[in-house]
Amino acid sequence: MSFNVSKCCILSIHHKSTPPALNYILGNTLLNVVKTHSYLGATVSSDLRWHEHVNNVSAKATKTLNFIRRNVY
Repeated sequence: MSFNVSKCCILSIHHKSTPPALNYILGNTLLNVVKTHSYLGATVSSDLRWHEHVNNVSAKATKTLNFIRRNVY
């Protein structure tokens, strides 16, 4: 199996105030370190809290509601 390096990222799960500074290289390319990542419709954060997921879901619902308000009289 080959990985698409541009779609790969690193999400370290921890409760520390300063995350571990580790560099991972895949195919001679340094992977990006992220604090949150969406996976199967759920947003996972590095501290395993739900704030980002709730914000994403409510923003999507607000966009849908505003679209309906604009287009339905």
